[in-house]
Amino acid sequence: NHNLIEQITSKEGLPEPGVSMIAWDGLAYWLILPNNPPMRYVNGKLSSPFSNSYPFGATHFVRRLNDGRMIFTANGGALIWDGNTTQFLFSGKDLPMSLVYDVCQDSQGALWFSGSEGVVRWKSGEPIQHFSEEQGLPEKLTYSIRCDALDRIWTVCYGGGLICIEKGKVQPIVAPDARFGQEWMALDINSDASQIWLGGVKGIAQLIQTQKGYTWKAYGPAQGVYGQSVVIDGISRAANGDLWVGTVTGMVCMPMQQKMPTQVRPVVYLNEFRADGYLVEGQFPDSETTLSVAAGTQALLLNFAALDLSGDPISHFQYRIEGLHSNFIKSTSGTINLLGLDPGTYLFEIQAINSVGEAGPILGFSLHIPPLWYQRIWVPWLGLIALLGVALLLFNTWFRRREKELKEKARLFERLSSLQLRTLKQNLNPHFLGNALSNLQGLLLTNQTEKAEKYLEDFGQVLKISLANADSEFISLHEEMEFLQFYFSLENERLGNAIQLNLHGLDGVNLREIQVPHLITQPLVENAFKHGFNRTGKGELRVEVDMESSRSLRINLLSDAVGIGNVPGLSGGMGLGLLRQRLDALFGEKPGGWIQWARLESGQFQVQLILPQGD
Repeated sequence: NHNLIEQITSKEGLPEPGVSMIAWDGLAYWLILPNNPPMRYVNGKLSSPFSNSYPFGATHFVRRLNDGRMIFTANGGALIWDGNTTQFLFSGKDLPMSLVYDVCQDSQGALWFSGSEGVVRWKSGEPIQHFSEEQGLPEKLTYSIRCDALDRIWTVCYGGGLICIEKGKVQPIVAPDARFGQEWMALDINSDASQIWLGGVKGIAQLIQTQKGYTWKAYGPAQGVYGQSVVIDGISRAANGDLWVGTVTGMVCMPMQQKMPTQVRPVVYLNEFRADGYLVEGQFPDSETTLSVAAGTQALLLNFAALDLSGDPISHFQYRIEGLHSNFIKSTSGTINLLGLDPGTYLFEIQAINSVGEAGPILGFSLHIPPLWYQRIWVPWLGLIALLGVALLLFNTWFRRREKELKEKARLFERLSSLQLRTLKQNLNPHFLGNALSNLQGLLLTNQTEKAEKYLEDFGQVLKISLANADSEFISLHEEMEFLQFYFSLENERLGNAIQLNLHGLDGVNLREIQVPHLITQPLVENAFKHGFNRTGKGELRVEVDMESSRSLRINLLSDAVGIGNVPGLSGGMGLGLLRQRLDALFGEKPGGWIQWARLESGQFQVQLILPQGD
C-alpha cells in the first residue's frame, strides 16, 4: 500500500542477508537464499519443508506452474512440489544441463528450462527441444526465462543480451545504445511482452514496445551512468506494477505508481578507489569504516555512484573532509581527486542529491594515510646516530686492504642476487594473489564451474612451484617452463583467454638437466601483459629456447602486442632493469649484458636472455 515495506532479516530468522528471489504463492512468501533450502515466510515465521531432504546446494528460482504446483530450480536439476510430495528432475538424467537457472511453462503444459547449456523444452518426462549456440543463441549460458500469451519464449544470455524464441527461431533484441551492454541476468514481462524489465550488473532497463520496436530506459546507478557494479539477480512484478528486485545485499522495492521519497532516496556507494593511480581492492565502506593506503601516498581518486530506483536522475554529489572543508563541496560526476594530503586520519562524508532535491543519507568513513618512516618523530635522532656510525665505519674501512674490499664487493653482489629473487617472489604475493582470487570469485559467481576448477588448478601450480623452490637460486628449465605456462594461463584468464602462447625449441634441449635462475621468465610475461596485452586485448606470445653453444642457452620472447614497443626510449622499466642487475650479480658483468630488448620493424617487441651453462 506504499506505506509499509516489510523487511526480513536475521532478526526474523533469515540465515543469510542476500536473497536471490521472492515469490508469492497465495499462502506464503518463498525466499530463495544462495546456500540454504527454499524457505516459506508465513505470519512472521520462517520454515522449510525441505530442511532435511532438499537435494541441492544452491537454488536459483521458485515458480508456480499452471496447475498450482511449485517448481524450484537449482545447481543439479529441478524439484516440483505439490505441498505433500516431490518430483525431482536431475541433470544428466532428464535434462541435458548441470545448472538449471529458471523455468517457465507454455500453454501446452511444456516446461522451458534455462541454464548452463542454453534452453530446453521438457514435456512428458523428457526433453523434446534443445536450443543452444547451434540454433542461434549468442551464448549457451542463459538466465531468467519467461513465456508470454503468444507462447513466445523470452530469455537472457549473460554476455548475449535479450533473446526471443518464436516458432523455433531465435531472435535477438538489440539495445539501441551500446552503453546498455548485454550482461543481463534478470527478466520480467507482461502478458503480451509489450513491457519488459531487465536486470543485471549495470542496473535495470525498461523496454516498451512501439511500432518501430522497443524503446529502452535506464534505471540504476546515477540514472544512466552505465557500467557500475550493481548485481540484479531477480525481478518480480506485483499486481499494482511495482517491482521487487533481488540483489546481492537484499531486497529492493521499486514503486512504479507513486514515489516514496523516504524510501527511494539515492544511496551513495564507493565504486572505485585508487591510490597514486593503482586500484585499491577490497575496501568498500558501508558507514563509519576506515579506508587505508600505503605510506607516502600523494594522489587519491575516489569514484562514487548512487543507486536511485525512483527514476529521477542524480543532479550532483556533495562531500566534505573534516578539518579541511567547513561546508559541503559540489561534485557533478562523483569522481573526487585528493592531492598532496599530509599523513593523518581524515573524516570523509558524501551524499547524493537527485533532480527533485531529495538528499540521500550521508556515507561517512575515515581515510587514513600513514607517515613515511622519515616523517616519524624518532627519525632525526636515529639519523644523527646513523651518521656518526657511518663516519666511524668510513674511518675504519679507510685502512682496509684492497683484497678485503674485493671480498666485500663479492658478498654484496651475492646479497643483491638473493634480494632480487626475494623481491621477485614477493611481487607474486599481494597484488597477484588479490587479482587471482578476484578472478576466481567472478568465475564462481557466474557459475563457470569448469573454468573455475581449471583456474584454481593453475593457481595452485604457480604457488607450488614458487614455494617449493623458495630457497633455491636455480631450478631446472623444465620447472621454469611449467611455471611460465601456469602463470601465463592465470594472466590470460583475465582477458578471456584471447592471447596465444607458442613454445618452440623445447624438444631440442635437455629440459631437466639445464639449470636456470628461478622465476627468470616471470617479469617478462608480466611486462608483456602489463604494457601490451592489457591494452590490446589480443595477440601472441612466442617463446623460443635453443642452445647457442655447449655453454650458452638462449631464451627469446617475441610479443606482437604493440603496447610494449611504444615504451619511450625502450628503457625496459623497473622489471627488466632489476632482472639485468640480478643476472649481472649471478654471472658477472658482460659487454652488451645478459639480457637485451628491442622493438622490431615488424612491430613486435623482443626480449632475449643469454644464460651461461656449465662451470
